[in-house]
This record gives sequence, C-alpha cells and structure tokens, in this order.
Amino acid sequence: MPEPTELSGIISKLEETYAFATTSLGNVFIPIAAARTKNETLLSLLDKFSYNETVQMVVIKQIGRKNNCNYQAKLVKKLEGSMLAAARISNEVFGPLIAQVTSTTDSYAFAQNDEKGTIFVPGDAFDAKIVKNVGRYVNTSNQLVLKIKEQIERKGCKWVAVEAVKHFVVEENEEKEAVATGEVKISWGVVVEVDEMEAHVLDEKNGILVTCPILKYTGGADDSPSARALNDVISIDNHVMFKAMLINGRYDAVEWKKIADSHELVMPKKVNTSDSYAQTPACLVTIMFRKLLQNHPEDMDRYSSILDQLPPSALPDCYFSRENCTE
Repeated sequence: MPEPTELSGIISKLEETYAFATTSLGNVFIPIAAARTKNETLLSLLDKFSYNETVQMVVIKQIGRKNNCNYQAKLVKKLEGSMLAAARISNEVFGPLIAQVTSTTDSYAFAQNDEKGTIFVPGDAFDAKIVKNVGRYVNTSNQLVLKIKEQIERKGCKWVAVEAVKHFVVEENEEKEAVATGEVKISWGVVVEVDEMEAHVLDEKNGILVTCPILKYTGGADDSPSARALNDVISIDNHVMFKAMLINGRYDAVEWKKIADSHELVMPKKVNTSDSYAQTPACLVTIMFRKLLQNHPEDMDRYSSILDQLPPSALPDCYFSRENCTE
C-alpha cells in the first residue's frame, strides 16, 4: 500500500464531482469523496472550493497513471486563511471585458485587463463544444472577451473568468470603424433554423440573430459529399462563425462557415480567383441556384448583377438561349 503524503496544492480545474490541483508532485486528482468530512453531505465541490485556491491534501500514489495523474487525494480541505478570505468574496459577475492573454497551458490561461489586472481563465470558462485544449485555442497574441468574478487572491490575481471567448481582432481600418459602430459583427453562434437556402444563427454574446445565406457559405461540404442543399451540410445546434453586416435593420452574413473545432475559429482569407464562388462547393451553389432560376425565370433580372460571375453550370439554359425556362 503506497504511503500517504501531505502537501498543499492549487486547484486548477474544478467540477461538481472532481477537481485537479497543481502540486510539487505534479497534477493531483481530487474526487468529491476526498472533500467530505464525517456525517457531511457534499453534493458539489463547487460549493466548497474555488478556482486557483490553495488547499491542503493527503495524497497517495495511484497504481498506474489514472485521470492523467500519478497521485490521487484521499483528503482535501481548505486552509484556515482561505476560509476567512472566501467569506469576504462577492459572487457578483463583472463584464464583458477584454483582456490580453499573457500565458497558457492545456487546461487554463492567464490574461491581463487594464482595470482588473491579472485574471485566471480556467478551461471551464470556455465553451466545451469548441475548446478542448486552451493552449491550442489561444496564445499570447490573442485577446479574450471575459465575464469574471472575485476569487481568493493569489500572487496578485484576484479575478477568475466564468465565461470566455476569443476576441477576433479586425485589421483593416475601415472595418475596425464598422465593427466599433456595430455595423459589422465578427463572432460565432448557434444555428437555430435552417432550410435549403439559408440559416439563422443566434449570437448570444451580442444578442443578435444573423441571416446566413447559402451564397455566402465558405465552409465546404467535405463531411457531406452528396449534399444538394444547405440543410444537407448545416444542422440545427451547429456552431458557425460569421462576419455579418447590418443591412436594413438586420444582420446578414457576408462570410460564414461551420466550426468543427477550435483550429477553425478564424475567418477564411479571400482568395484572388476569377470564380468568386470557388470556396463554395459546386453542389450547393450551382445546383440550387440553377434550380431557383429555372423555376423562377423572372428572378434573373433581380440577380442580373451577379449572373456573369457565376459558372455556366449554375445558370439555366434559358439564360443563354433567352427562351422561357421550363421544368
């Protein structure tokens, strides 16, 4: 039986039923049972501990590496000083605010805000569907949009993020001004409605609904080679990233794509090409647009400004023969 060791550590990840702490022995896994005292009913570690809090533990070496740790806590408790400090901490949430990333690990990051100073950003503050590894999602060149609350101060860090998302910085001066005035939004959201030709995306961060048409989709259809319509590629609850403009009181996407993982949280760069729709799979544009004009030839006048830019396969025969379209 391994001999128990007593030491202190800093909580780096905190869930209801388990936590991880950084110690001189490396990461230590903390099950909820280790925090329960005799005759105590503890249902969540979140009720007892805080991110970045220093705790006292009795740990044993595990037989084999489990939960990516060599050690597991058999007993964990607050330090006396931290108990008094925790009683004075407010649960008020501040933000959103922007902070510059200063360092990262796989499971957490630190960021700096001009007003609040250093902010601890645990991995749980990010959307788990998007961010699997904090260090791969952000680096020291990035800024984050954060909502934060107080934590027990440690080495000058008094704040912990409860929500975090990467802040997309716009480079062009004209676009910076448009973003500042709200005329352009560069963000991401969740698909709440989709049909053959367009999707509606809810951006909870900005509180807006964005219309994302098929002709502005740049994500491709690699996962759906037999796709014939937008709803063959995009589904409700998919996450998408977009650049949208405020037009006639609503936001319409000028570029958008589905997000498969954190590496794709960058808008695609425009490619100089004679075919302005080269980034969009032919099956989505050519077939659907051809069908639209074939069934509604009167719309050719409406789309006359872009018809010359489309490949011939996207146009009905009557466009070339000037005859009436038929089914």
